Amino acid sequence: SGAPLLLLRAFLGLSADARLNQIYVSPKLPYWLTGVIIRHLRVGRHRVDLHIQKDKDETEVSVLKNEGGVDVIVEKPKSLE
Repeated sequence: SGAPLLLLRAFLGLSADARLNQIYVSPKLPYWLTGVIIRHLRVGRHRVDLHIQKDKDETEVSVLKNEGGVDVIVEKPKSLE
């Protein structure tokens, strides 16, 4: 089933625009998930490796590898309030 991948995509707020060679990340990790490493995430013909790490109330996004100059745009997650 693709449910775990959809859930992870929702937690990370992932979306991409291959035409512009951009990926958008707006992570809101649940309390039980402190970090995620994603390898070989494709954006068009290019790939990027990301490390998303939560420390208390702050979440950091680090680019581990970027093949093709993908623009990684980190946005604040939308509040559910």
